[in-house]
Amino acid sequence: MKEKKSGCLQLIIIAFAIIGAFAAFYMMFKFISWSDDSGIPVNTEEVNAENPGKRELSVNMFIDNPEKIYNSDIMLFRVKYDLPAEKSRSIYSDGVRYHSGNIIFYSKNEDKWSLLFDKPVIINYINFPQERKDSLQDFILYYGIVSDTDKDGYLRDGDNNVVFISDTDGSGLQQITPDSLNYTDIEISYDYKDMYISLKGKKDERFLMWFDLGNREIIHNNTLDSLLEKSKMIMRNLNQQK
Repeated sequence: MKEKKSGCLQLIIIAFAIIGAFAAFYMMFKFISWSDDSGIPVNTEEVNAENPGKRELSVNMFIDNPEKIYNSDIMLFRVKYDLPAEKSRSIYSDGVRYHSGNIIFYSKNEDKWSLLFDKPVIINYINFPQERKDSLQDFILYYGIVSDTDKDGYLRDGDNNVVFISDTDGSGLQQITPDSLNYTDIEISYDYKDMYISLKGKKDERFLMWFDLGNREIIHNNTLDSLLEKSKMIMRNLNQQK
């Protein structure tokens, strides 16, 4: 009987912890509302002053199902919100486009809850260890939007995607790529020691970043366009020699 009571008490504690974590996240977002233009207003007061007649949509957030980090006691919960699909680039069958606005982490061993971000963001993709083939992966990657790079007053699809990395419990969050460059592709080495990130600049300049996953530092950052020009020069010199 005591064991049953203890189990019920643990479930109640976990339930309150989830509610508390969600409440904290909601407080962070409580100042945000969306107008008919889908996206997060960077400055709500300025947007409303310029468009006082626009209808505003209240934030609709929910916590997704828990996902387990492979070979650990960590669970992650995606905190999601929706935007009208007709204003987004991707159309979903239910008329709504869902985004992750934050990640909640829970450590069973430590009975500890934490939020990943302390500001509004749009997380478009998460790469975390989920099965045996990921056993060498001791990090989580996030690709998303954190700043209004096109200066239209919103965080949304037109802004640059940047890359973040953290430990598997959500600690040690680090932004790898700068806001000024847009992430386009990532290749991770088979041993999870190196990562190669393809990026684009304002004038479609292409960059390649080499990142050391073990030491969490940039090894090299080069402009691919400059290397292409060097290749062209080599070929021109070769033709001249003929």
